[in-house]
Amino acid sequence: MIKHLLVIIFLCCLFACTGEQEPGNSAINRRALVSRNNVILNAVDTLGALSVGNGEFAFTVDATGLQSFPEDYENGISLGTQSQWGWHSYPNEGHYVTEDVLEEFETCNDKSIPVAVQHSEGRKGAATHWLRANPHRLHLGLIGLELLKENGEPATLDNLKKIHQELDLWTGAVTSTYNLEGVPVRIALYGHQEKDMIAFQVESPLLAQGRLKVKFRFPYGKECHVCPGYDWEHPER
Repeated sequence: MIKHLLVIIFLCCLFACTGEQEPGNSAINRRALVSRNNVILNAVDTLGALSVGNGEFAFTVDATGLQSFPEDYENGISLGTQSQWGWHSYPNEGHYVTEDVLEEFETCNDKSIPVAVQHSEGRKGAATHWLRANPHRLHLGLIGLELLKENGEPATLDNLKKIHQELDLWTGAVTSTYNLEGVPVRIALYGHQEKDMIAFQVESPLLAQGRLKVKFRFPYGKECHVCPGYDWEHPER
């Protein structure tokens, strides 16, 4: 009897406490929950390059907030600009087709089926390489900053001080701030939610001094298993 009475008293207290809470107090602040996990960098991290995008398009940046020093990131997370539609193929001078690498294999029911096989010699070897490499994703281009020191020499990543870079997980924006020889720079970068587009805002006294310019570079496509995906060695293409 006493045991049952204690259970009833406990349940009454529980319901009373629950009833005193207002519905609004139990709502989750989703933005605060997401934003507390924002990615923050306070130094150059070639294995921590940040990106904006929408699932169909991605634009990856370095510590400057754009793609200013791609060579420094080649052995880390490379600075890519890629989309689902952007593909490239080398000219098919050998007129290779899938049939060039097919071989017949017997199945368990005594039927033969054609299977694409990797070859290493002759026409079949050349066809294997071309078919494996093409098409490959195309690097759509680099958008970076051309930063100059006071003496007119090009700045390097080592010249950037007081770096603070943040990826806002709620808005998808990347904000980057740093100093070059004591002069502040701020870059705000946004990716369009539906289109393959970016927008960015540059704020710095370096603009008026002629020491900061935006630079566009458009590479030729490159097939490779692990590489940034750009080719600067064939400008004639």
